[in-house]
Amino acid sequence: MRLVAALLLSTLALCQAQTADTIGSVVPYHLTIDGGAQFSQVISDPSATYLSVHIASMKLPTGAALTIGTLDDTDKMVLKGSQKDIISEYFAQPQIVIKYTAPEYHNGTVVTIDKYFAGLPKQSNLESLCSTTDQSQPAVCYASTEPVKYNTAQAIARLFIGGTTLCTGWLIGSEGHLITNNHCISSAADAAATQVEMHAECATCTDSNNGVQLGCKGPIVASSTTLVATNINLDFTLVKLNLNAGISLSQYGYLKVRDGPPVANEKVWLTHHPLGDPKRIGIYIQNNVPGTIQSPNVGTTCYANEASYLLDTQAGSSGAPVMSVVDNSVVLLHDCGGCNSQGTGYNSGIPLVNILTYLRTSHIAIPQNSIYSTTTPTPAPTPTPTPAPKPTPTPTRAPKPTPTPTPTRAPKPTPAPTPTPTPTATPKSKPKPRS
Repeated sequence: MRLVAALLLSTLALCQAQTADTIGSVVPYHLTIDGGAQFSQVISDPSATYLSVHIASMKLPTGAALTIGTLDDTDKMVLKGSQKDIISEYFAQPQIVIKYTAPEYHNGTVVTIDKYFAGLPKQSNLESLCSTTDQSQPAVCYASTEPVKYNTAQAIARLFIGGTTLCTGWLIGSEGHLITNNHCISSAADAAATQVEMHAECATCTDSNNGVQLGCKGPIVASSTTLVATNINLDFTLVKLNLNAGISLSQYGYLKVRDGPPVANEKVWLTHHPLGDPKRIGIYIQNNVPGTIQSPNVGTTCYANEASYLLDTQAGSSGAPVMSVVDNSVVLLHDCGGCNSQGTGYNSGIPLVNILTYLRTSHIAIPQNSIYSTTTPTPAPTPTPTPAPKPTPTPTRAPKPTPTPTPTRAPKPTPAPTPTPTPTATPKSKPKPRS
């Protein structure tokens, strides 16, 4: 019985699903704005690390505007027209101001706010670090030394879900789709309440905000998304971005995925938003050991048929792409923690080939330009010394050695706009596992 119990505890230790990072709480709040006059009101919550509001309904007359932002007016959003059940952008301040202006004022309710979201103090989560301290680096630190990886990482998004939760996502294909975990976005309602923030990274490697949750805010390119497909057993969700006015995704590029299984011992890297911090890139673990695939199929960890790998992650890394160092194609969708600095654990993710298979068998259109190759690269074996041949009495001319070809990185593809298919989502209804 002791052996069985020990095995069970060991299994549970490896099955720590990388959770979406819950960073805020919901605060009931009632505010009704009458259109009969100009309006301004401050919401203050001294302990909040950020504030965002839920607009239950909004019906603005022509030319009127609702502005929500910081008191110094340096960060704000402007809403117009009629909308309902929407969440404002987050503002990393304990105070925000809500303003209503119009060319003409007429009595009648124009805006109803029923709650706001207040950020909680940052909680460290080290359960999925393979190193003593996180060896991933702020993305900008690799801008000059690893320019291909840095440029590839521009397709990464920080996701703000439901006003309280953070995850990582990434642009897949050239049609404005994004992929993340099912335990981040599991329903059409979650998708509608997801904001997509691109280029959330600091300008310099030494910026103190590199370690600040929600630091170095980037453009909110979409204030909501539309669910395309989701599956709890594969822990993935595919959404289509509802782009905000005037937004183009072309500057961010997009990722392509491998249509083939991961390979044991191949080197990989990732980019993510651990703890909701500005974008980071992970290439090594401690002692400058490159990130690698440990097993292409470890059976069931958090989910069945996952592959294990060694790179540092934390809460908020959920949905990160684990990519080949050879061609930067996405090999795994990170979703499961369990690594430790003692070398007895690992992180794991869903092979993208399994997700592609699901989409095909479910007759759900795969986004255009999202597949890198149908072949799987084989990592080069570690070279072994070849003994020099013994000399012979009659000297012979040694053949000229053939140089070993050096693989070249595939250039980052340039997205081209193509018509968007209208796929159907096939979500599962099983409850999500919790770590």
